[in-house]
Amino acid sequence: MSDFKIKVTADLDTSQVEAKLMTLQNRKITIQANANGNDLSNMNNSLQQIQNNANNVSASLKGIATTKLKVDALNFLKNQTENAVRSVTDLNKAMTLVDMTMSNMSGSSLYSLKQQSLSMAKDLSAATKTVTDAVTIYANENESVSSMLNKAQPTVLLSAASGMSSSSSADAIQGILNQFNLSEDQAMHVADTVEKLSSEIALDFSKGCDTISQSIATSGSVVNEAGMSFEKYAALVSTTAEKTRVSGSQIGNAFKTIFSRISRSKDGLTTDAEMSDAEAALKSVGVSVRRADGDLRDISDTLDDLNKVCIMQ
Repeated sequence: MSDFKIKVTADLDTSQVEAKLMTLQNRKITIQANANGNDLSNMNNSLQQIQNNANNVSASLKGIATTKLKVDALNFLKNQTENAVRSVTDLNKAMTLVDMTMSNMSGSSLYSLKQQSLSMAKDLSAATKTVTDAVTIYANENESVSSMLNKAQPTVLLSAASGMSSSSSADAIQGILNQFNLSEDQAMHVADTVEKLSSEIALDFSKGCDTISQSIATSGSVVNEAGMSFEKYAALVSTTAEKTRVSGSQIGNAFKTIFSRISRSKDGLTTDAEMSDAEAALKSVGVSVRRADGDLRDISDTLDDLNKVCIMQ
């Protein structure tokens, strides 16, 4: 018999075919077929083969998924193991350095420092190396375990929050303490102030911390001599950084010049030209350096007005 295409009518019993099609449709597989006269008897077998292939594909996908989960789990364990080994190595190196630096430290004190460093890393959600780097910065013969950890904590917090290295964070905090004549127990307050101000301005947090720190490192002593507090100056710097988008050293040098000239003018050490330049610069943004009687205002009042101008712009 020659091949010819026919159309299957309602007289054909298609119950088994329809059942197979329904099963495959539930598996999101679409079947299209043309029935030839010689092939109708084989259609049921073909559908069964398709069903078997679909089951094989499903089983293969499940196998692939299971294999991927196993690989991911192994990679996770591998990374965790490598991190643990790295942490132990960093910790041992740091303790060796401390032991060499502080020859009078007993074995029990060194062990206590090691355990408390691990606890600090866990409590502050910081990397072990961040803590050990900070601890070794403060290691010297004049320190104890508690004093090193107390000094290390604000450094670790600022480093973890800003992305600055432990060394940079320690330098920033210590620089602010020195330039504003603050005691060591004010270190946490310094770190908290820098972090808080940076979080309140429309500037990348890490960049804000770095800018404030750089500016104060450049001009803090001059500002302190002029009579402005660390808190007020840090707020002024953060506002200026947000508005100008320039580096901390640029901001610091600009304020250093302004503060220096105003301070020197009170002692009669500035030339008329220098005072005129500083006064003109401040007057251009609506800030006066003189009272109604012509005498110079207190520098803190002048800078408070400048800060208000920066906030309003």
